[in-house]
Amino acid sequence: MALSPRAYASGSDTIRIGLVGCGGRGSGAVGDALAANENARLVAMGDVFGDMLHSHLRGLKYRFQAQPERVDVKPEHMYVGFDAYQKVLASPIDVVILATPPGFRPIHFEAAVKAGKNIFRRSRWGSTARASRVLAANEHAKAKNLKVGVGLQRHHEPKYIETIDRIKSGAIGDVLAMRVYWNDWEFGSRGWRARRPRPKWSTRCATGITTRGSAETTSSNSTSIISMWATGSRGTIRSAVGASAGGKSSPTNATARSSTTIAWNTNIATERGCTASAGTSRTLGKSVTEHAVGTKGTSEVDEGLIVSGATKWKHKSQRHELPYQFEHADLFAAIRENRPTTRSRTARTAR
Repeated sequence: MALSPRAYASGSDTIRIGLVGCGGRGSGAVGDALAANENARLVAMGDVFGDMLHSHLRGLKYRFQAQPERVDVKPEHMYVGFDAYQKVLASPIDVVILATPPGFRPIHFEAAVKAGKNIFRRSRWGSTARASRVLAANEHAKAKNLKVGVGLQRHHEPKYIETIDRIKSGAIGDVLAMRVYWNDWEFGSRGWRARRPRPKWSTRCATGITTRGSAETTSSNSTSIISMWATGSRGTIRSAVGASAGGKSSPTNATARSSTTIAWNTNIATERGCTASAGTSRTLGKSVTEHAVGTKGTSEVDEGLIVSGATKWKHKSQRHELPYQFEHADLFAAIRENRPTTRSRTARTAR
């Protein structure tokens, strides 16, 4: 049964969380969820790799050692294998976090909706060909009154939201152009272990496999595309190019680049660039930034700044305000207040 608002009214405020995909993304998302709500508890975990599950479980227990009841995963609720997601969904949980490599998420999302669970999932789900499955499952989720949170953290960050609102209100005049960058460190593992079975190894470091790296960089900007949000318009891709390459000694550590120009109905152009490389990123420096240029000024959107214009402005954000926690807090609030929060369609159109 999905957690219903009646659970709070009856005095049961505990939110039981199950995690599918126990790597860095998954353990980070669980940590953010637990930090976002003091009543949240991690009670079930599932991963293809047992060492991954146990390693990150130890890390979570260490992080919340002052509150050991927050990470309460019994051995019978630790599941290993490609079918681990089914066992997590069958366990006594209220919310499931789906954080496997993108290609698995459509299957897991459909299964979670069928199981009647509230869901938080990372924003990417692999190829566009799978989008129809996700959107269909999202409609079923709405019909079941399930709450679905998607990893578009910018949509939940007060600093970012207020900056966009000011741009919409004319703080920099009419928006002329936007630039979005996601230049990050390399994907995947730093080593190749030939004795491991290829299918399992490619699953373990999916984002670092050469043939998949370029798609990963392209979709990395799903959390950063500000144009549709800032202008209220829809756009079409004017031009796009992507490339990936790996070293001879290792199919991982792929260098992946993508560049896309999007033309919007309002004659605004967005340029987005994405790089993940073992060498290039470290040479040029990591940059995950968004910029807007208007007729009367400019904005560093990711910094919460109106740099130039009629009135300069800086958002008074607190250092402890983390958008990754806000997105979980908003999901839990939607469950508690029984209001819609499904964002799968937003995640699809933002890519």
